[in-house]
Amino acid sequence: MRNFHFAGLLGALALSFGATPSHAYEWLVSTTSDGIGVTGCSIREAVKAAATNAASQDGCTRTGSSGNNVVRVPVGTYPLTDVIQIKSSLSLIGTISSNSLGTHITRNLSGSTARGLRVSVGLSGPSYVTFKDLVIRDFLHTDQPAILVDSSQSAGLDRVILRNNEASSGLGGGIRAEASAYVYISGSWIDDNTAARAGGIRGMSGATVEIINTTLSRNQATQEAGAVWADFLSCDQCTFAQNTSTNRFGGAIYVPGNGVATIYRSTLTENTALLGGPNIYVAGGAGTFVTMAHSVMKNGTSWPDCGGHADSTISSGGYNVISFADTVCQISSMPTDQINVNPTLNTYYSITGPGPVWAAAVLPKPPTGCGNLLDKATTWGTTDQLGNPRVRDYPGCSNAGSNMQDIGAIENPF
Repeated sequence: MRNFHFAGLLGALALSFGATPSHAYEWLVSTTSDGIGVTGCSIREAVKAAATNAASQDGCTRTGSSGNNVVRVPVGTYPLTDVIQIKSSLSLIGTISSNSLGTHITRNLSGSTARGLRVSVGLSGPSYVTFKDLVIRDFLHTDQPAILVDSSQSAGLDRVILRNNEASSGLGGGIRAEASAYVYISGSWIDDNTAARAGGIRGMSGATVEIINTTLSRNQATQEAGAVWADFLSCDQCTFAQNTSTNRFGGAIYVPGNGVATIYRSTLTENTALLGGPNIYVAGGAGTFVTMAHSVMKNGTSWPDCGGHADSTISSGGYNVISFADTVCQISSMPTDQINVNPTLNTYYSITGPGPVWAAAVLPKPPTGCGNLLDKATTWGTTDQLGNPRVRDYPGCSNAGSNMQDIGAIENPF
């Protein structure tokens, strides 16, 4: 069986999204107003100036030295009247310290609908756009997401809260990556977004979506894929909680026919789907490959954790805890897996991680003794989803100090 892992293939590109350029031309936004010709420098004007490296244009002045282009957006709320089309490689950087404080990009509430941000082909070639330290929220449209990544373009989200966006009859309420696009998401929160299909993120034909250290919660689709649907999907140290498909399949993750997905060190819990596959639905087919390792799946419905066609299979990399599995979705278990075992988890709630990054996650309950079902994994990585150190064994247990890590996205602090 083919084993598709994105880390080696895309690691170099992913690193380029996460880093703040040390040498860059910069344009500082100085007004929360939207438009061209407003007093000061708006986000729209700064993005336009960056596309041509303009030294002075529409109230925006360039500073810094030659390098990667940066548009800096101070703390405040920036309502957009229509989509901002980004036609060059740049970093759009704000400030974020919590769910309510920081740089908010949202729709102008005086209009009934508004589109958000669109990454398009640049004037001199493909665009690589990083969104960093931003809250992008409340965009409402019939078929357009808050962030649209055009075909063969690339976008990165680093410490972004993407919340309460809706494409009521469209694909992807939070993000849509068109054919062969690439989206990399790190240290972010994708929450409470809605669409007809793929409430949180939709990757179209040939698109790649790579997600690390991120929570996807309370996203909703009326059809398939409450949280995410992509041809090529990688999730590492992610939490999927309370996502739902109200009428179809795949409460959290939907893997289409001929899709490839890898799920590592992740926690999927409290997700629901009317017709099956509350945590993951695998559409099946000879070209469909799904691998899961060091992960937890738990649900409170009458359906098995995963669902799919009769030929659907999830290949185990070991150290999984699956609360409910049956023949609907085959899991090729390893000796280190715990199948049809109920993992002990708290209900989903929000916590604050180290540093300035706001995060949400699901913690294991503190063990009443030394029988913590999740404390079974071999060493794999040094920090968990929130940046806390791995290997914090419960004092007094026989495995304390033996490098046994917790299965799932979060290391138990108890």
